[in-house]
This record gives sequence, structure tokens and C-alpha cells, in this order.
Amino acid sequence: MRKRLRSQAGFTLVEMVVVITLLAILGVLGIGSSFMPTLLRGRDTKRKNDLAQIAASLEAYINDKGRYPASDASGRIMGCGTDAVKTACTWGGEFAMTSGTSKIIYMAVLPKDSKVSNGRGYIYQTGANGKAWKLYANLENAKDPVLMTFSPTVSCGTAGNCNYGVSSSNISMTTNLSSY
Repeated sequence: MRKRLRSQAGFTLVEMVVVITLLAILGVLGIGSSFMPTLLRGRDTKRKNDLAQIAASLEAYINDKGRYPASDASGRIMGCGTDAVKTACTWGGEFAMTSGTSKIIYMAVLPKDSKVSNGRGYIYQTGANGKAWKLYANLENAKDPVLMTFSPTVSCGTAGNCNYGVSSSNISMTTNLSSY
């Protein structure tokens, strides 16, 4: 009598590689699509916190100098340098003034938007009298409930138009700065 050979059921190596590759691709796509909104919200939270920290340093500045620092045409804070020669602070650099022989540091590092290559992600504006200010940023999450529309529009550089802002406590974001 002859022994009957059983057929072996199973997958070939090629079939297994194809299935594992497809599962890996689907996994990466699934993780990537669910992870991106979290990254957007995280960067936007950092932007909001940056503006809050800058606002606190501006309050320290007015306590020392009696007025907020001026702003330049590109939205930088003119609060660095010396009392005699004020210069524009660099986003990502120090926000400090030298008065006489002492240096007053308002922020060791003035935050900058990490998504903006030219450093112009945050915009600072002050009134002509130095009694009020506004800070602007561009948030990425289009579903964020705090998004604002400004008229006239304010450019946040390569980030696009600014859609979020904070202001000194004596004005709102809709107040015209010209009389402040």
C-alpha cells in the first residue's frame, strides 16, 4: 500500500511579505492621518503661549519705561539696544535694554514661530503714544475656535495672514491703535 501524501496548506514566503507590506503601509497612513491634527494643535498651543509670554515681558517693560516699546514697519519690537538708541529686537534673540551701566533682560529669548523661515511669524504693533499694543500670529488649525479675522488684514510673513492675536489689557483686538 502506498502512503498518501497530504497537501500542505499555508502561505508562501512571497504571500507573507506582500501581506506584511500592505499592513505596514495601511498602518503608516492611519497613524499619519490621525497624528497630523495633533501636531497642528501642539504648534498652535506653543504660538498662543509664546504670545502670552511676550505680553508679560511687555508689561515688565512698561513698568520700567512708562510706555510700551515702539514697533517697526516689519512688526518687530523696538525695545532692544540702549535708552539713547533703541533697536529692533530679533525674533529668537534677546529682548533686553541697557540703561546706564545695567542691562535689563525682559526675555532671554524672544520666541519666534518655528514654521516661519524668515522669523516674521509674530507681528507686534503699538500705538503712537506707546500706551497699547497688539501681537499677532498665524494658527494652522482651521478649526480652532479662537481664530480671528482682522480688517485690514495683517500679514504674518510666509505663514500667511495673521488669524490670532492678543492685546494689552486696555484695548481689544478690534480697537484702532492710532490714538494709543
